[in-house]
Amino acid sequence: MKKLFMSLALVALFVSPVLADGDSMEGSYCELVGPPVGYIGETTVVEVWHWNGSPDNEWTAQVDLIWPGCVDVLDGWYSYDGANPEPVFDFEAIESMARFTDGDEGFGEIYPDDGCTFFVEIFLTDVCIPTIQTVNYLIVGDIWGDPPHEVEGTFEFPVEDAVASENSTWSAVKGLYR
Repeated sequence: MKKLFMSLALVALFVSPVLADGDSMEGSYCELVGPPVGYIGETTVVEVWHWNGSPDNEWTAQVDLIWPGCVDVLDGWYSYDGANPEPVFDFEAIESMARFTDGDEGFGEIYPDDGCTFFVEIFLTDVCIPTIQTVNYLIVGDIWGDPPHEVEGTFEFPVEDAVASENSTWSAVKGLYR
C-alpha cells in the first residue's frame, strides 16, 4: 500500500505541472488592418484586428492601444461578427491611448479562438514626424487561472506629411505658373 501511495505521489508530482497550465493570454495579438498610412494634421479612423489566441479558456477583458505621444485619440468603437455572444466593451480615450474594457463586468468579452475589430479615430498633430510610428498594445485577460493574464506587443503605423487634395492635377499645377 505504501508503494501505491508513493507511486501516486510521484505521478502527481510530474503530471500536475502539465495539467496546471491554467488560463493564459499567450497567442493573442492586435494588428493594423487599415488604413495603410496616416497623414499629419488629419483625422483618421484606424482599424485594428484583435485575436484571442488563449490556448485554454481565458477571455479578453481589456484591450489598450497606445499611440505615440503626437497622436490624440478622439473616439473608439468596435465591430463583431463572430459566432459567440456579442461583446460589450466600454471605450475610454486617455490622451494617446484607446482603452476598450469589459462593459458588462462579466468573465471577459472575446472568447478564445475568436476576434473583434476595433476602430479608433485619431488626430495626428503637427508634432508627429513623418516616419513609421510604433503602436503598443496591451491585451488583458479575465484573470482566470494561471498567468500570463496579459500580453503586450506592437504594430507599425506609417505617418506621412499631408497630401494636397484640391486642384492637384498636372494642368492645375501648370496653371499656377502662367
